[in-house]
Amino acid sequence: MAEDRMLQEAIDAAEQGQRTRARDLLGRLLRTNQNNVDYWLYMSSVVDSVKERIYCLENALKLDPKNESAKRGLVLLGARPPDDNITPIFPVRQREWDLGEIGLPPGTTPKEEKERVVIPTTRLLGIIFAGVIGLSLILIGIFGNPLSSTPNRVGSLTLPTRRPLGSGGPTATFFGEIAPETVTVGTSLPGPTAHTLQLDITYTATPRYVDTPHSSSEAYRSGMVAFDRGDWESAIELLEQVLDQDPGAADVRFHIGVAYMELGEHDPNLYNEAKENFWKAINVDPEFGAAYLGSAMASLALNPDAVAFEDLDAAILNDPDLGEAYIQRGIYRLNRDNPDGAMADFEEAKTLSPNSAVLFLSIAKAQLVLEQYPEALDAALIANNFEPNNLETYKILGQLYTALGQTAEALIHFQTYQLYEELDAQGWFSLGQAYLSEGYLDTALDALETALELQDTLGEINYYRGLAYLEMGDYENADFYLRNTVDLFPDWFEPQLALGRVIFETGDVGNGYLEINASTGLARTDEQFANLYYWRALALEAVGEEDVALRDWESIVGLPVEVVPEGWLRLAVQRLRDADISVVTNTAVPLSPTTTPSPTITFTPTP
Repeated sequence: MAEDRMLQEAIDAAEQGQRTRARDLLGRLLRTNQNNVDYWLYMSSVVDSVKERIYCLENALKLDPKNESAKRGLVLLGARPPDDNITPIFPVRQREWDLGEIGLPPGTTPKEEKERVVIPTTRLLGIIFAGVIGLSLILIGIFGNPLSSTPNRVGSLTLPTRRPLGSGGPTATFFGEIAPETVTVGTSLPGPTAHTLQLDITYTATPRYVDTPHSSSEAYRSGMVAFDRGDWESAIELLEQVLDQDPGAADVRFHIGVAYMELGEHDPNLYNEAKENFWKAINVDPEFGAAYLGSAMASLALNPDAVAFEDLDAAILNDPDLGEAYIQRGIYRLNRDNPDGAMADFEEAKTLSPNSAVLFLSIAKAQLVLEQYPEALDAALIANNFEPNNLETYKILGQLYTALGQTAEALIHFQTYQLYEELDAQGWFSLGQAYLSEGYLDTALDALETALELQDTLGEINYYRGLAYLEMGDYENADFYLRNTVDLFPDWFEPQLALGRVIFETGDVGNGYLEINASTGLARTDEQFANLYYWRALALEAVGEEDVALRDWESIVGLPVEVVPEGWLRLAVQRLRDADISVVTNTAVPLSPTTTPSPTITFTPTP
């Protein structure tokens, strides 16, 4: 069976030290069948983090509660107490691998028990040590090799493209991403969904763009074998030998360039070597479209602000079927504030690279900028389906759900993202906002504090800290942080109003009214006016100006019903009926409850 062959190939890759290759194959197998115990057991031996090993073994044990291999691994990792019924197996020393991760750029539901953010500690070192022992134990000491079939290589996505140098019959394949992001596995936060613990298990090999036969060269065959397994140094050394015999081999120059691009992740100076080899390929064959794309990506890797449009244009001009070139040109345009131009490129790429996760994630980003939120969400979900291990997708999904007002869903995706990207200050900021919106006030403060520790220039965080303290009834801290925000952002409506609320709720109703009223000229949207009218009406009533307050209650009723919280609308209608003022609304509104409704926390961009 195909699955058996793929599993055997994964086992062989792991035994040869090709952990990333093994993760890729096992990831594919798990996407087709998550109920196979062996897949989870083998995956636990090649993932990088302790969390992932535990997650894989827990899944195996859930499928087979009597599985001693899974139990033994969890005990060694410290995730389960020792069990006298488990037969001990001494670990076998395993080779160390130093190949870098290449390829992709990469729970608790809301309203459940609140938890504090856990900051990483040195205890992780001990767990990692145990994980290394568990890795050796699981892969060699525990598992046998249940299969004996001959492994077959899994092919990559083929796309039509021109043949460089007019060579006869090269196999053209997708030109992979050149500068992926490094995924850092971090500490756990409350509530990410279970599947997210395997986010970085998938590996996408860098496929060959061309595969021109060099039958007379053993160095070429060996070089491309090294290329396929990600042994970039060996690939470069062997392919350089090919050039000694055939200096006009543009495809060889190109693959050397790709290898240098991969090595550039660890030594950015090697991007210069990559660019030089791409241009040597272009000098041999000026119509080699992918080499122009490689040159553009090398330039951008060296300097994100580099001018690479000419190379991207040349890539498309010389190879109109190169979908990756349209994607990268679209990304280039999007990063330079041209989302409409980017969308034009992405539309072209859809027919050429319909299964590209990078494409649909980029579409989601462009539509997010264009405020086309439902369409952007559809694109982001497609990207997530194609590539569930791309962390950036979860961040974009969180932003989109927030923009659509679905903060509970946003929280889940921000949790998933921050579980791994623990050094992203903006990610902690977004997570803190989501926690605050869902009522996890203590945890929100922890997340916001972490964001400030990572980037102390995020002055707008003080507004959300002040808002959290306001909701907690800690008016002293709320006053401090909100005044700080008003000083930094005098034209920002929400902090000004919130400061008025603090003063009002501490009992100084007169000054509270004045502070709330001071935000009048800052309100721009219907949501902001709803907040202004509601709090100003309450303040006016508190100072004995009930008749004046009626104007604000009337204004609330006149706003679009979707921007006014239901409790506020009920209260406004009740006040107007009590004053014998006729009320006409867009929907039927029951009489107000006996208590004053609480506001809904919403977020707006900093001016």
